[in-house]
Amino acid sequence: KKQEGNGATSSYGATDASQEEVMLDEDNGEGPPSLPLVLSLIFVQFTVMSGFSVLETITSPLANEYFGWDVLQCNLLFTAGGFVSLLAYVVFVVASKWVQDRWLVVYALVLCTIGFMLAIAWQQLGWVPEWMNSFLPSYLHRFVAGYFVMNAGFMTGRPVTFALYSKLIASKYQGTYLGFMVAGGSAARTLGPFAAVALYYGIEQTGVNLLALFGTVALFHLACLVLVCIQWSRLLPGQTKD
Repeated sequence: KKQEGNGATSSYGATDASQEEVMLDEDNGEGPPSLPLVLSLIFVQFTVMSGFSVLETITSPLANEYFGWDVLQCNLLFTAGGFVSLLAYVVFVVASKWVQDRWLVVYALVLCTIGFMLAIAWQQLGWVPEWMNSFLPSYLHRFVAGYFVMNAGFMTGRPVTFALYSKLIASKYQGTYLGFMVAGGSAARTLGPFAAVALYYGIEQTGVNLLALFGTVALFHLACLVLVCIQWSRLLPGQTKD
């Protein structure tokens, strides 16, 4: 479906007519997609989904331990997070008509990285200078803000990564390679909660456990940004050949 005048499509991520023609040509004769490209996007999807599963798993015990919240207060936070996710998805769908998928992937990864960094209890780390802590808002406000930012990042990153991945694969390989992507997401949803529990409860020093947990997830998102930069020229439909 093409909009008249600007060559943008109604699918996720703006493309142009020349890119559509190349995609059709590749469907007719191209071999399997580049393995580094495939693995990079699967890793991005794995990281985004595992990060969200970590957040889902640890939010309630964290809020109870650090803020003294009960079940009702946690549920209100989850409800607000759902509203933020819905709003972020609407913004994503509208923006995707004009913005390339690869830029939306970058946007989502940056949001998630910022969100996880906000969720770290920096004031409880003895090596952080006092003058730096004095500029930080309270941990409650930072965690809630980080929670919302992470929800927005996830709701953008998950669909756009899947959409971009599907565009870069010729139709005759869609079934197999989309299966790989789904398997990567399932692995993330399975392993994320185990990692969250192991680091949060396995490290007894308060604050350090959050640094290890959220800091590790943030580093994974930064690694995804590096991979996206490396594969940047290939992250356009019709330009995935070696």
